[in-house]
Amino acid sequence: MTPSATLEYIGSIARTVGMVYAVVVFVTAVAFAMWPSRKADYEAMGRLPLDEE
Repeated sequence: MTPSATLEYIGSIARTVGMVYAVVVFVTAVAFAMWPSRKADYEAMGRLPLDEE
């Protein structure tokens, strides 16, 4: 393999691994936010601007 081909190969692997990592982080964040036990917390935060103190 030429150095250019090696660099392109490493770059394609890095892009693939980076994309997989980003998808895993996104799915984890969405799952954390949508977890049923957190519903009350998010509803309370959603009412915060409407509450007068």
